[in-house]
Amino acid sequence: PDRPYLYPKLTGFEFLQFSADLYKVENARALERIEQLLSHYRLKQYSDQLIESYSHGMKQRLAMCAALIHDPEILIVDEALAVGDEKFQRKCFSRIETIKNLGATILFVSHSIGTILELCDTSLLIDKGEKISEGIPKKIIGDYQKLLYSKDENYKIVRNNIIKEYALSVKNKKKNTYEKNHCLQKKTNKTYL
Repeated sequence: PDRPYLYPKLTGFEFLQFSADLYKVENARALERIEQLLSHYRLKQYSDQLIESYSHGMKQRLAMCAALIHDPEILIVDEALAVGDEKFQRKCFSRIETIKNLGATILFVSHSIGTILELCDTSLLIDKGEKISEGIPKKIIGDYQKLLYSKDENYKIVRNNIIKEYALSVKNKKKNTYEKNHCLQKKTNKTYL
């Protein structure tokens, strides 16, 4: 979140210990992770200061540390990279790529086209709380831009066309999967006399 709730009367180190305890991270591993994360996010020298003295950017970095303290299998990142300086964003990208390469699932919510292209393998387009399209990022970004730049009087038509196109692609994918599986079954069925 843009303004993460962090306990202002704890130090950064205490907050990360608390977060590690919540995730039941073994103490030795927790201390190791805290050290790594504080160094990576340039917070080590401030770790003994109360969070209430942290700048907004420092709080964002500490929140990222807390989210990563337990080596998550699923990471939800909701517009977190919309704030912070370029260096912070680069560190986040790097860490997210590492987590992704270790096999974790990342749910990345963003309006940033460049970020989506850089980080995502699959994208969803959600409009008014409804998933209206899913696929490779370049295709979904095209759908998003069609919606974004459609005139008010054409909005519903553009939206419905995106939904129809997506429904057709899902139907074709199911058909292709069925045909592939059916073909495999035919090849493996043997007749013995």
